[in-house]
Amino acid sequence: MQIEFLDERRYRCIVFEQNFRNGHILNPYHRSIFGVGYIGNGPHISKKSGNIKYPEYQAWYNMIMRCYDARYQTTHTAYIGCSVDSEWHNYQNFAEWWKQHWYQIPGERMDFDKDILYKNNRIYGPEKCCIIPHRINLLLVNRKRDRGETPVGVQRSGSSFVATCGIETGIVENLGSFSTVEDAFNAYKIRKEQNIKDVANRYKTNLPERVYNALMNRIIEITD
Repeated sequence: MQIEFLDERRYRCIVFEQNFRNGHILNPYHRSIFGVGYIGNGPHISKKSGNIKYPEYQAWYNMIMRCYDARYQTTHTAYIGCSVDSEWHNYQNFAEWWKQHWYQIPGERMDFDKDILYKNNRIYGPEKCCIIPHRINLLLVNRKRDRGETPVGVQRSGSSFVATCGIETGIVENLGSFSTVEDAFNAYKIRKEQNIKDVANRYKTNLPERVYNALMNRIIEITD
């Protein structure tokens, strides 16, 4: 038998009468994920055999959660005000984007990121997001909430300001002590921008061109 869901899409499908009678019919356009996301009608499914979720589904679910789950945002305040492009409310569209843009670098964990291509971007969408090695992603974390009132890369030491730069996981360079916060930040800015370029060039043959270009053009600002 054919049924039609009475929502804005008027989705129609063929179902077994027994399933209809038992209520075992799911609307693929029902916004079941935090009142926003829906699976959609298409080839991409959420789980493998054994109830294991596909990585693209997990990335999609986490993206929707960050932007629309008020409880999650109470402990992850950086995501307050973030949103997802309406095209990606549909899991089918997101999974297709993932399939086209996914790549793997041997030995590397890969991250899905929204603000590498467009600094301070607040909208997850197909033109603004990318896949990037976790190691590079960590280089751009500024931990603004945890560092206090001084700019990124700067700490107060008595009447002076000390500049340091994390260049690898667990490796921090001391750039010296300065009389003003501006001089300390400028020392950090020069070293950090060069460090990002050095790492980008190390990965150049593996990175998509637009990711590489975004890293090479990255500007560190005192307001970061």
